[in-house]
Amino acid sequence: MVGVENHINYIHRPNGDLNDNEIWGISALYSSSLFDTFFRTFNGNTQVGASELKQIKMPPLKDIEVIGNKVKQLQNHNKQEIDKIISEVLLENIYVKNTRSSSNFERVGVA
Repeated sequence: MVGVENHINYIHRPNGDLNDNEIWGISALYSSSLFDTFFRTFNGNTQVGASELKQIKMPPLKDIEVIGNKVKQLQNHNKQEIDKIISEVLLENIYVKNTRSSSNFERVGVA
């Protein structure tokens, strides 16, 4: 279970438990610059309630677990290191799945 301060919101798995990597991953995502920017941009403030948490699209569970495993292994859990892990995991998957470039830059005329 993950508790979020300020009028505490609980994140749980109905009829089950979150594993350690899920807990670390969800906590990292919610404390990341990516989510902070999202909330500030689309909500107009920094106050996050249960309805906002329910509306946000989360990455696939396997990505959350990968993020959690990597964050859990950090010696220093600072925001920059967490942001770096989140970017690596999420952007790597986006580019791998959505690659349209032939990687032949000469052919497509990229200088």
